[in-house]
Amino acid sequence: WGLASAASLPAGALVAIIKSPPDKMSANLMSFGGGALLFALSIELFGDEKLKNPSKRPSTSVEAARASVETPELPNQILEENEMAEAVAEDLSKDKNVALMIWLGILIDAIPESMVIGFIVAEGSRNPLVFVIGVFLSNFPEAMASANTMKHVGLNTVTILLLWTSTCVITGLGAMFGAAIMPSSGLSGDFELFVKAMEGLAAGAMLTMIAQTMLPEACEKGGALTGIFCSCGFLSALLAKL
Repeated sequence: WGLASAASLPAGALVAIIKSPPDKMSANLMSFGGGALLFALSIELFGDEKLKNPSKRPSTSVEAARASVETPELPNQILEENEMAEAVAEDLSKDKNVALMIWLGILIDAIPESMVIGFIVAEGSRNPLVFVIGVFLSNFPEAMASANTMKHVGLNTVTILLLWTSTCVITGLGAMFGAAIMPSSGLSGDFELFVKAMEGLAAGAMLTMIAQTMLPEACEKGGALTGIFCSCGFLSALLAKL
């Protein structure tokens, strides 16, 4: 499941290398992915916890989410520089560190996400499909935009594909690790707090990315259809869960 959620990273990079789609199409795809991701984090993470424990506040997850939102987040600050980097690509042609930092930012985001996928699979009480679809759809336009920036600053095709393929593999390993450390007896005690904290961190990071990066860029480039595509993404994730 971890590999499936991250398969869109090398796929998006490959599309950007071969021929980048129009900005409007990329923006609408990003909006659709943002809607699916909103469903995944609000219903699959926080909503599921509330359903299991209706009388208990999911305080650990909420506090972890708040921490990840309030902390100046490297991935989102870096991703915001994509458009600026493209606009000044000639000036940055010798500065490949910018492109590598973009990749690093997405990799940092992927670590808690992949562990949460592993937790969901090992726990067995939740269907990981909706969460995986949301992550998959959000990863594709991110990788496409970032790979395009990498191409502009002078990285060769092999290096770009290796970077994004390695991210996909690391995500798969993260999901395997999350599933492996889940005790067979279920969640209890300190480990339950750890799992809820990781889910909160992942949800907070995703929410920040949606609000700060994905939807603003989608609105700027996608036009009037941005809201419709976002709603369609949310409803598609809902239908996948039913």
